[in-house]
Amino acid sequence: MGKAADNEKARLKATLRNNVAIALFATAAFLPLFALARAVEWLFHAQNVYRAEAVIVLTGIAAVAAVFFAALSHRAALKELDKIED
Repeated sequence: MGKAADNEKARLKATLRNNVAIALFATAAFLPLFALARAVEWLFHAQNVYRAEAVIVLTGIAAVAAVFFAALSHRAALKELDKIED
């Protein structure tokens, strides 16, 4: 393939990886909010206090993991962009 085709391929790969990073970061932002709303509902009705606490802790762990993998995906996108030649 020519240089233009290689550049376009690298750009598209970087775009894909960056979109995955955005999706993971959005998941990390909204997942705790939804879980917290559910846990508050459980606590408000005095049902499953331990279950509510577990949901909050596990959701926090999942959010941290999502941010970590979002950063990895973004870093991979930046490396892909470095392959573009003028």
